Formats: sequence, structure tokens, C-alpha cells
Amino acid sequence: MTVTIPLTVHRKEIKKIFYKNRNLSLFLGPKTSASFGGLLGTIASLFLIEYFFQISNLWLFLWVLLVFGSFFLYLRTASAVWNLRKDVTTFLDKIDLVKQHTIVYDDETFQLIQDETVHVAEWSNFTKIRIHEDHILLDGETDFLIPHCTMTTQQFNDLSTFVKNKSAVE
Repeated sequence: MTVTIPLTVHRKEIKKIFYKNRNLSLFLGPKTSASFGGLLGTIASLFLIEYFFQISNLWLFLWVLLVFGSFFLYLRTASAVWNLRKDVTTFLDKIDLVKQHTIVYDDETFQLIQDETVHVAEWSNFTKIRIHEDHILLDGETDFLIPHCTMTTQQFNDLSTFVKNKSAVE
């Protein structure tokens, strides 16, 4: 049995999936909050220790090195998030160029049709399948993000049930 689902794509709704739980936040996201908090804590402790204890120049120098180390650690994690944000924007821009999106799936293959371009993947080629309440991720040679907001709830539930029966579901 072949199922065809025409998709209604909304950039704003798809963007919410990527930015959910502050995933792409440069300061409070799960990837950057620890290094940013460490940087702020190191800077604050530098000023407090210098103010209250009048430490020697050697200790002050070492503390300043610690601040720079914390700063570079934060920059490393923040730059990874920044690059991911740029990738998401590029992905969304490419989606905006497509006028018609359709999913077609059966027992053997999954297809995403975007205008005249057809992306085909066999279910057996997916290495990981993750089902969330607002989207489905299919990881393989080509990765597919299938947002709930692009189809009806019934279609999403039917697709989720179908995908759950596949071997790579996580």
C-alpha cells in the first residue's frame, strides 16, 4: 500500500523545531550555558578576589589566564552553535524556494518530492529513526525531517505508527 501526503510547509513552525528548548541559544542553550556560566563565574570571582583580598600580581596574572581560557572555551562552543544556526537558516531558505512538498511511502521506500526533485530512500538504509511529538527524524545517507505541522494530526499519527514498525526506531 502506497501512501501519499501533500505537505503544507511553514518556515516559522519548522524553525521552532530547531530552536526548541533553546537548542540554538548562544548563551542559555544546553551546549553553551555551562561554558558561558563558567566564563561569567570566572570573571566575577576575579573581581571579587582582587577587591577583597588584594592578591599578588602573579596570582592576578594566573587568574586572568583562567578568564581567557574560559573565554576561548565559550567561543569554541558558541561558534559551533553559531554555525548550526547558519546551517538551519540555509536549510530554511532552501525549503522556501520549493513550492510543492509531498511525502510518498510504502513498505520498501520513503520518498520526499520537492517540486520536480524526488529524494528516495529505502527503509533499510535508515540508521536511526526518532519519533517526537512535533516531528519525525529519519537518519541515513540522506536525513529527513518530517514536521507534524506540515500535515494533519491523523496523517502524522499514521506515519508515526508506520515508522515505529521499522527496525531503526530509537
